[in-house]
Amino acid sequence: MPEEKKPEDGIGGAKDIYLVTTVGLQIVISVLIGFGMGLWIDRWLGTKPWFMLLFILLGLVAGFLNVYRVVIQSGVSNLDGLTKDEITSGKGPEDWDDEDS
Repeated sequence: MPEEKKPEDGIGGAKDIYLVTTVGLQIVISVLIGFGMGLWIDRWLGTKPWFMLLFILLGLVAGFLNVYRVVIQSGVSNLDGLTKDEITSGKGPEDWDDEDS
């Protein structure tokens, strides 16, 4: 007999699509906001293109930080068998073996 699909199975797929969409939009929107702010400041001060480039880089950093937060909050905690606490503890792989002994 074919296995019946449970309603919960569709929720996991929708959550994955949401995460992928959120990740892409976080980076793009952050870069666009940085570009706009930098362009406006450059026109105001007459310093083309320096503030635009600076704010694009800041937008990239902000976008990746937001993506990191979304990934941690989403419960994606099993990266190569690691738990969420191990990932966010700040300890490196060399420190993990010491905790077992």
